[in-house]
Amino acid sequence: MSEVSNHQELGTIAEGYQTKHYTGQVAKMLKTSESTIKKSIDELGLDIEYSQCGSVSRRVLYTKDVFELAVKRREKTLKGQKTPLKIFMIWNEKGGVGKSTFAREFTTLLQLQGLRVLVVDADPQNSLTTMFGYNAEIDQEIAAEYGYPEKDVIRFHMGHLLDLPPLYKKAEAPDFADVIKKPFGEYGPHLIPSNESLSEVAFAIEKKSTGIHQLRRLIEEGIRNPSSKLDLTGYDAIIFDCNPSRTRLIDALYVASDYLICPIKLDALSIKGVGQALDVRAQLASELGPESVPTPLILGNLYKSSVSRCTTNYGKLAQLYPNNFIKGTIREGEGMNRALEDSMRVPVCLAEPSNSITSDLVAVVAEICDKADIR
Repeated sequence: MSEVSNHQELGTIAEGYQTKHYTGQVAKMLKTSESTIKKSIDELGLDIEYSQCGSVSRRVLYTKDVFELAVKRREKTLKGQKTPLKIFMIWNEKGGVGKSTFAREFTTLLQLQGLRVLVVDADPQNSLTTMFGYNAEIDQEIAAEYGYPEKDVIRFHMGHLLDLPPLYKKAEAPDFADVIKKPFGEYGPHLIPSNESLSEVAFAIEKKSTGIHQLRRLIEEGIRNPSSKLDLTGYDAIIFDCNPSRTRLIDALYVASDYLICPIKLDALSIKGVGQALDVRAQLASELGPESVPTPLILGNLYKSSVSRCTTNYGKLAQLYPNNFIKGTIREGEGMNRALEDSMRVPVCLAEPSNSITSDLVAVVAEICDKADIR
């Protein structure tokens, strides 16, 4: 823990920061019984610490252990079968709807199901990168001066994987291992971080005639021809957290994604964002064909049941988009408010597995998985 406190002034929780969990808490996270958790630990031979609580010795799992347990339990169940890759983008042209917060929770909950998740911060404002504990403003010079871990420095983002000369050249692409970050270790979600220079990508895509197809082709290459430059074969889901502004990069993300998750606050201004997101989809479908655009999923976030406008708008959206509206909602509550106000917190579903907000998140993610045919 000393390493974490040494770097607090630089705004990082440092890669590998871990919270402790007892087996009862882990059972709630993985939606099983405590006895099953203990049995799985023994069967899988995981190296778990013990903590002395009075005269009783209790097993303690760090966050990295929880993810390892989840992944290995799923692998044992599937017996080598591969889950078809699903690609999600999270976007609403209206700000303040909790896109990045939901992206972090969605990523974490999928990983707790044992899925291997790659989450991509596709926003130059790098909110998601910060939420996972990295400070995009720290370069190698500052890191060296303050003793900040070099492995936590953001040197690359998704643009460095694309072929958009003269800005980004495929021949000069870094190794994929140097691009991704692992905030919770190897078995936790992997992150492609962002910094402000990502804004250049939208302009580079616009200048290239085939730029809008770049991301889709990149993903296909990472699956069919894996190499040290890009290997996506180990992932079950890829999640893009997007900038609210409509740019050519957003269009490229539409083309690359299977599902568009559009979080909204159930007030009038936020609802307009749904129409804008669907208008973009319709425009691209007209240009490229309906098979080239993602299936929309509309999510009510920060829901207030006591506000009549919210319940009215919920009913309207459910009626307008019966096949695309997520019936579950994420209530506005203390847990989610703290997550929004303090981006350095660990995900709510890890920090507070018994919280009512976590229950909302679990139900919503289960519904999304059902619609996306994730088993």
